[in-house]
Amino acid sequence: MGTFLTVLLLFFCVLLGFVLAALIFIRAKLVAIEKKNATDDVGLDLKAFKEHMRSRKPANLSELPYDPSATDCLKRFKPIQNQTHCVFAKAAKLWGSDYDPELSVRENAQNHVPVFKAFVQSAPALRLDGFVFELRCLQPTTPEEFGELVQTVLWELSCGDPKQARCMSKSYINGRGWYWEFNDDSFFLTTFSPIYPSTHPRYCFDASENSSWILFQPEWNFAVQGLPPDTPHTNWDHPVTVRDKIRAGFKNNGRPYRVPPTTVYPPSEFIVLPLDVFDGSVVAWWKKKPYQVEQENEQDQKQKTA
Repeated sequence: MGTFLTVLLLFFCVLLGFVLAALIFIRAKLVAIEKKNATDDVGLDLKAFKEHMRSRKPANLSELPYDPSATDCLKRFKPIQNQTHCVFAKAAKLWGSDYDPELSVRENAQNHVPVFKAFVQSAPALRLDGFVFELRCLQPTTPEEFGELVQTVLWELSCGDPKQARCMSKSYINGRGWYWEFNDDSFFLTTFSPIYPSTHPRYCFDASENSSWILFQPEWNFAVQGLPPDTPHTNWDHPVTVRDKIRAGFKNNGRPYRVPPTTVYPPSEFIVLPLDVFDGSVVAWWKKKPYQVEQENEQDQKQKTA
């Protein structure tokens, strides 16, 4: 009798252990689901983001030197916005620069720090999707030359970062952990230039041949737009997700772009693209600092006038 009770007691102890383990497992799943419901597909905490938006009141636009929502830059960029194959492009709400061709690239970038700061401050509340920086009346002939212009703009704007992250001074710009940031916001950067042929994903269509562009998109905006998580896999024949449709759209229109084989890659390599996006080459636009570029340009000018 005593043995039977002992066995029965052990049985109930084991059973109780399984029940407790099951309850712990179910509880963990419920917590995960709760977090999932409060978080979008790309990992943005929606509750935290709403609080973030409420804390950022729009800047006083009357204090800016021009109206960034109605610039000639945006008019010249419109052919790209309307004809590129991104499904979000046409409806995007943008601010633009007011580039002065009489000034240097560095001076123009420095002059735009207050406007860009206002954009970052105002974007959540005004539902802005991006900022277009136009490089006006400059004719780069190679991706490397274009990259030097892009690097100068990114460098000077980052120097005006209120949080002083100085992302362009990092030693690992060509690494997987780097991203361009301003005021604690990370950005997805896309560049367009007339140097690229009609078969290139950064083709300018019938936009101004005297301009190149840098498009700054806050990465939180992709979550707001409902873009699914990044993946190296694409359903080319039967696009299902928004990401599938964007990739297939570029490919079907003769402008395919390289999709990295992994979601962990150096984003800097995709800011200024080579002419052939599939040959494995990289435009190392970040290597020369702006003052080095200016010194070389001054030396070239002296040699030409000598």
